[in-house]
Amino acid sequence: MVVARVAMHYQLPLPGCPMRELSGVPCPFCGSTRAFAALAGFDLLGAVKLNPLVTLAAMVAGVAWTVSAMIGKGRVDRVRHRLLASAVSKWVLALLLALNWFYLWRNLPR
Repeated sequence: MVVARVAMHYQLPLPGCPMRELSGVPCPFCGSTRAFAALAGFDLLGAVKLNPLVTLAAMVAGVAWTVSAMIGKGRVDRVRHRLLASAVSKWVLALLLALNWFYLWRNLPR
């Protein structure tokens, strides 16, 4: 997030999304750099507007990292393994990815 924030602040040349550049259609992760920069600047609403799924994933990763530091990595790994092994969770992740992509297709600013 800090790297994204610095890159955006100093307007460093970052590569664009190849899918969007070739087709005009954003990929499911378009806006991630700007969302990370917004998160680094504590602009949660701005980050959600840019890419809701990446913002959610970054927050979940931050919470998981904090919890694993507090209770131990082994417990967190067991819970993560159970969640990812479930067929329902795979369908939920696929649905979230599809909904995020649809949202980006309709709302992502250029």
